[in-house]
Amino acid sequence: MNWYKKVKVPSSKVKNSSIAAIGIVMVLAGAHAFPLEAALAVTLGANIGTTLMPLLTALNRGSVVARRLGFIYVGTRLAGGVLALALLNPLAVLLTRLLPNPSTQVALAHLGFNLILAIVFVPLANSLADFATRLLPEPEAEKKLSVRYLDPNALTLPAIALGQAMREILRMADLATEMLQLSIQAFEDGVKDLPKQIGALDNQLDDLETAIKHYLIQLNDELLTEEQSQRELTLLYISTELEAIGDIIDRQLMRLARRKRRKQIVFSQQEWNDIVAYHGDVLALLQQTLTGLAAQDPTIAGEVLSQRQSLNQIKREIYLRHHQHLSSGDSVSLNASSIHLEMINAMSRILSHICSIARVIQGEL
Repeated sequence: MNWYKKVKVPSSKVKNSSIAAIGIVMVLAGAHAFPLEAALAVTLGANIGTTLMPLLTALNRGSVVARRLGFIYVGTRLAGGVLALALLNPLAVLLTRLLPNPSTQVALAHLGFNLILAIVFVPLANSLADFATRLLPEPEAEKKLSVRYLDPNALTLPAIALGQAMREILRMADLATEMLQLSIQAFEDGVKDLPKQIGALDNQLDDLETAIKHYLIQLNDELLTEEQSQRELTLLYISTELEAIGDIIDRQLMRLARRKRRKQIVFSQQEWNDIVAYHGDVLALLQQTLTGLAAQDPTIAGEVLSQRQSLNQIKREIYLRHHQHLSSGDSVSLNASSIHLEMINAMSRILSHICSIARVIQGEL
């Protein structure tokens, strides 16, 4: 006898148990074994109870979209049930006047409840979807950026391994460039999510730098020529500089962007123009340097270094204009002044790392 074996109940039977419950309530109400108010309350409970199994399934195995749907399903029925429960007595009186048969009254209440839910919430579908998305957002794009080119099998072939590490460093360069491009937008009014996005990019940058370093230090020094050893050192140095640029953008510039938004600070037009222009100059030099890195062209790197002095002069002029503005007695927020100067300093530090990469490209290591 296998009576002791666990019996698996089909999900369709679980799903239909609420219908069976309502059927039993209708029979009991028709036999006057239940007051109408009690029958209606049990019917509402059965309607809400149908949401539990889909919700638990979504929470256990479902995607984020399934979980959103589960919460919407529970939330709409729960909201309707609470409202109907508050109006239970007037509803019972109304049904008694409309229909003499208690079974029919329960059936009509069940049908009406679901029909009213559809009428009320279907037009709100987009709003409910937006709310559910904010409540349960997609997993952050902070997942580790998987390496593409670091093949462990190539570690016995240094020339190939170094070339693959270089390709990953160029991916780091793309991330650093994207971060710097986006960073200025984080200071504009109405932009809220960019600091978080840039933080995710910085996490990816850190992951790539760690992977590249771990890969390069596995190279057998005995297999490397003197030139290859120098190239390994160069790649390690450049990856560190790119990671440092990402840290400045994420930890300094984004901190300033959050502070500016939190304190509702507004720059003067001249200050904002100076910041945007200096940011554009630094970004252009980063892009030029990374072009020289990709092409392994020391001439391009030399052109970058030749512009360092002019950018330092621009920085001094920005400082001078800012302090003249402060001393003129114009209404200037000290918080705005602090953020303005810290932004320029942060971008100047990025410029220093850019020039360090340029010097490495020239062979100065």
